[in-house]
Order: sequence, then C-alpha cells, then structure tokens
Amino acid sequence: MRTREATLRRLRERLAKDDQTDSGRCGRDVEDSPILNGSVPERDVNESVTPSTPIAHPPNKAPACSAATPPSTQPVAVTAEKTHEDAALDSNDEEAEASLLNAYGQLRLCRTLGENLLGTKVVPLSETSWLVARVCLAYQAYNTPSHRSRFSHYLGQALDLYKWRLQRGQIHDDDMLVTGLLLCTVSISTLLLWTIHLSGLETMITERGPTAMQHDSLTVWVVEGAGLLDLPGATLGRRNPCRRIWSRLVAPLARGGIEPVSGLPRSLLDIIAKLGEGQNVKPQLLDWTPDVKAEHSLQYPFWEAFRLTILLAQHASREVSGSSDNVQSAETDSLVMRILSCVKMLRDTTDDSFQIPLRDCVLWPLFTAALHTDGGTSTRTLLTKEYQAFLDRRNKLVDRTAWSILQEVWARRDMNSTLHPLELANEFTYDMGIELHLY
Repeated sequence: MRTREATLRRLRERLAKDDQTDSGRCGRDVEDSPILNGSVPERDVNESVTPSTPIAHPPNKAPACSAATPPSTQPVAVTAEKTHEDAALDSNDEEAEASLLNAYGQLRLCRTLGENLLGTKVVPLSETSWLVARVCLAYQAYNTPSHRSRFSHYLGQALDLYKWRLQRGQIHDDDMLVTGLLLCTVSISTLLLWTIHLSGLETMITERGPTAMQHDSLTVWVVEGAGLLDLPGATLGRRNPCRRIWSRLVAPLARGGIEPVSGLPRSLLDIIAKLGEGQNVKPQLLDWTPDVKAEHSLQYPFWEAFRLTILLAQHASREVSGSSDNVQSAETDSLVMRILSCVKMLRDTTDDSFQIPLRDCVLWPLFTAALHTDGGTSTRTLLTKEYQAFLDRRNKLVDRTAWSILQEVWARRDMNSTLHPLELANEFTYDMGIELHLY
C-alpha cells in the first residue's frame, strides 16, 4: 500500500520535473503551506496583527487618502525577511516598480479580470491606491522572470495592509473591494491558498447593499467574479467550504445573458451553483437549453462541455462507492466521451476569434472527464492525448499540477477501482498544501 508521504513525494517530483522555474512551490512543507518557497507565511485576514515594521510608501508616490495606508504611528508587520537578492533590488525599487506597472497590457489575473473593467477601474485604482498597486506588482513580478524574487515581498505587503484595514472596518472603499478579488486571483494563479479571502470579500460586498449589487458596475463585477471562483466543484483541496456566493448574491439579480469572464450563460451558472447544496440538479441540466443567442457557433459546444461536466460530477457524486452497476458505468462513459467530443471540436477549429480562445478555457471539463476513465481503455488513451494537447498549447502551472494529480488518481484507481476519483483528487491536492482552481 502506498503511503501518503510517497504519494506526495511523487507529486512534487513530477511538478519539479515539469516546471523547473516554478518548482519552488512543490518542495514546501505540506502542513504549513507557506507562500512561495516559505518566504511569506499564510495570512489569515481574521487573525490579530502584531505591529512591527512600518510599510513604506513607493518612492515619490503618496497615498491618495489616509485610508489607503495605515497611520505611521500604527505600523503594519511585513513578515517576509529580506533575502540578499531583495536587498540588491531595493536600490532600484522605483525603476523596477515603474517597469512592472507599465506592463499592465499583460495583466490578466486568471481571466477573472476581463477587458471590461481592467482599464477603466483597476488600472486607475492602482495609480491612486498603494494597496492595489502592491497586488498588481506582485502578479506582474511573478510573471516577469527578472523580478520574480520580488513576488513574495509585494504580496506580503499587500496582505498585511489589506488585513490591517479589514480589522479596522475600512471595508467600503473601492480599492479594498478590488484587492479582495485580486488576492484570490493572484493566489489561484500561483497555487497558493485563496479561499480564506472569500469571507472578507463577501462581507465587503454585502455591506454595499442590494442597490450597489444591482447598479454599481464595480460591485456587480466583483460579486460575479467572487461567485465564479466560489462555484462548487471548481476547486480541488478546498480548505474553506463553499459560501454559495453565486446562489445567494448573484442569482437573485436575474441578470440573464452571458457572463463575460467564464463565457457561460448565467442561467447555466445558476444551475452549477446548486451542485454543492445537496440538490439533484440532473433534471435541470437535462432540461436546460441556452436562453441566449450565441455570438459564435463555437460557444454551443463550449457551453455543452460544461453542462455535461456538471452532469458527470452530479452522477459521480451520487454513486455509492464500489456499487456501480453496468448502467451507471455506461452513463459515465457516455458523458466522458461527449465531453471529449466537445473539447476536441474546440481544439480543431480554426475560427476561434475570442480574445482568450475557448479551447484554452476547458480545464474543468477536460480534467473531470479524464478523472473518470479506466486504465487500459481507449477512452483513457484518447483523454490522455487530448490533455497532452491542452498542455502543449496552454501550459500553465495549474494545468501541469492538475495533470500530476490526475496521474496519481489513475495509479491508485488502477489498483483499487472502488476508490472515488474525485475524493482522491481532493485528498492529494489538500495534502500538497494547495488549493487548485480549475480555471
């Protein structure tokens, strides 16, 4: 019998082999799960802050208002200790930060920041809010090899200041609302624990009241972004339970149409959000048809891939481990192959004019379908080939990590087919000290 330690060692070795650049995440202690190579420990936005080192403002850039930074008499701790490389970079902070902030054309933050409000809201906020600037700098530093050593420094500053302001009730400012969402998305893209930020984010959203959630564009954008991230089944190894943000705060708005970040009809997202509420959503999924006209014919197989994925997740969750009969097995195989057909159709098209190609937005369907295949079957072979094509094309850290977890699940289930694949995937991810969002 494989031990948990051996399993985790293999997972880390696979990640280290697949991505030498980002392998620092893989060797960290599983229980402590520190941020990026252990340089910044996890921050709990609800824990007390011990003042120590003041946070300095960026050179020649004063805060827009007193709420943007804590008073100098009440400093915030920056827990990260400076490395030798950090100290060397300090002398060129202004130049380095200017370079990173000028790279906003590359800023995407896990697709949660679409084109709609990035230029009109977030970038202007980064110019007036030191807090938003820190989070944006952290993300840009992580994606800029020459500045990657600064990632934990910027993120640590942002986390400390964000927590400081939360504890003092400074929750009505736009920069705090944006930062709450950015912390989630930056953490997701770098395989850090992120669901801990949803509580503070939800509090800020609800404090704005129903009028803002219906009419304020920034609030609507953030609440939908938080609702998408919080969807049940979309995150492996989740530490904090689903807060049902979509069902409680987004669905009642009855906005209809296509949600721009996910590219899915909101009516389908309303059903997906019910997956974690103990409801049998199968009848609703079977009856669902698009209530909005697609802008491009490719959107139909894209939507169908997600509808079938939730059907498969619902079907698998209601199976009794070890008691699957031939009818259940046939239904699983049918759903897997239909998902594969949709994904392959998206991959083979030459007419995908979306800014982010739809074929690059199918990790959740692809992973779920592959998860429910049996060893030695043609279905497993086809899903392996399709996943490899996805990796060759998109090749994000989350994709490679999900592939490593998938291989471990396959290996375990090939020895004992009664083990539930999704439970295994969640267990492996949890033990790695990460939360893996299948975006």
